[in-house]
Amino acid sequence: MKKLDLDHALTFPSLHDYNEALNGLLLQEVLEFEKLAELITQRDQVVLAYLDGLPVEAKQTFAKAELDCNQTILSAIKPLLNETEQDLKKLLRGKAAIKKYKGRR
Repeated sequence: MKKLDLDHALTFPSLHDYNEALNGLLLQEVLEFEKLAELITQRDQVVLAYLDGLPVEAKQTFAKAELDCNQTILSAIKPLLNETEQDLKKLLRGKAAIKKYKGRR
């Protein structure tokens, strides 16, 4: 997977750090979904806290830029989740086949 472009003109330093950490996780060979979920939740909390301190016009501009970033994150993660789901289904089918085979003996 290539590095995601999650920074925009209004990205503040701590949000940039979360974006870099998110990219670091996504670029790992084995994705750690728990860490990913935790990082996304923390990033969301930082964004929401930042939005609370902005005037209305700035909120709208920042929220629009972040919406684009969130779509980018979702587009990158969705295929990974689908792939993991397929792998899990194969594993469960394999376990069921083994159980069935053992039952015939």
